[in-house]
Amino acid sequence: GKNDPVQLEKSLSSLIREAHSMEAIVGNLLEISRFENGRITLHAKLIDILSLFERLAENTKAYAPEASFEKHIGVQKVYADEELLYEACTIVISNSIKFAGKKAYIKLSSARSEADGFCDIAISDDGPGIAAGALSHIFERFYREDEAHERSGGAGLGLSIVKSIMSALGGTVRAESEAGKGCTIVLAVPEAKRET
Repeated sequence: GKNDPVQLEKSLSSLIREAHSMEAIVGNLLEISRFENGRITLHAKLIDILSLFERLAENTKAYAPEASFEKHIGVQKVYADEELLYEACTIVISNSIKFAGKKAYIKLSSARSEADGFCDIAISDDGPGIAAGALSHIFERFYREDEAHERSGGAGLGLSIVKSIMSALGGTVRAESEAGKGCTIVLAVPEAKRET
């Protein structure tokens, strides 16, 4: 289509989109590699959960002004790298907006975990949920639930980055969902016990 200006413009736009997509995928894979190989420096400190939740809600409103948030604070502080924890939460919330829509209802909560010494930070949405058969796979690299036609799109790296971040922080991540009933991602973070 090089002699057809309209077709040439469409082809160039498509190539540029694909190049940006590949750049994002490579960047995400490098980030996962850094976490998995311990090539990051953690800056752990006491983090105020309410401040974290307010920052997450405010920054989400910048690109999804119609999203609504509810906050429940059971545990007030955790001990972690604030920027990495913020990044993990941001990835989860952006998934919620992507699949629940711009008017998503998102509940942020913190509670003492069943695992001793941990706090559960839960991020829930009112989206389409995740099919039971896909739930155990969503933290795998490149996994997308395309076959269920409920949560699809993207490269399938976001939640695997969350898993790598939580591992680097000494925590864990899990998902709770039923198809058609929303999704909850739970980040288990070490409780605040000291300031360094």
